[in-house]
Amino acid sequence: MATDSLIKQLQKSFRYLESARNTFTETTKLSKDNLSNLCNLSEQYSCCNKVDFQLTGLKHFSQIKTCTLAKIQVIMEKHLSQLWQEMSCLQSTHQQVAKHYDLTVNLYNQHANDLDLKMMTLDDVFHPSYAMMIEMLSDMDRVFHLEYVKRWQALQDVDYHKPESVQSLSDVWTDCKQLEEAVK
Repeated sequence: MATDSLIKQLQKSFRYLESARNTFTETTKLSKDNLSNLCNLSEQYSCCNKVDFQLTGLKHFSQIKTCTLAKIQVIMEKHLSQLWQEMSCLQSTHQQVAKHYDLTVNLYNQHANDLDLKMMTLDDVFHPSYAMMIEMLSDMDRVFHLEYVKRWQALQDVDYHKPESVQSLSDVWTDCKQLEEAVK
């Protein structure tokens, strides 16, 4: 009975991991336009900020630089807001992965004395040992946590005056190598 409940929980958890990986991957793909727009806007903001309008044909329009920078910043904020919405989806996914891991570990702890040691530690032809699956689940929980945190941190660090911070956000956001390797 204890073994059956652990098997069912592990199956649920691993099915959810596949779904969570797909969510992270899809969110990354859906965010590419926002990231690309942010990079372009950041470059525009930086260039506009560097231009001395007194040396151009626009020197008679004293507010043009301020208005242009404000307009670019508003559009950048819109794209950043959309990325923060995507972060809430990633946060929910990350929390669900952690929940699955916690449920599995709690179930294991409740029934540890009733579980067959051989099944817990030895692999067979059809699946790895339960201990190995719990360890893989732990690793996946850690990877999802790290993936979420690195995106959150990069989003926090965005500075309109520094195009490299926006480029860094784009690089971090689209890098799913660690997640892809962990799910294999």
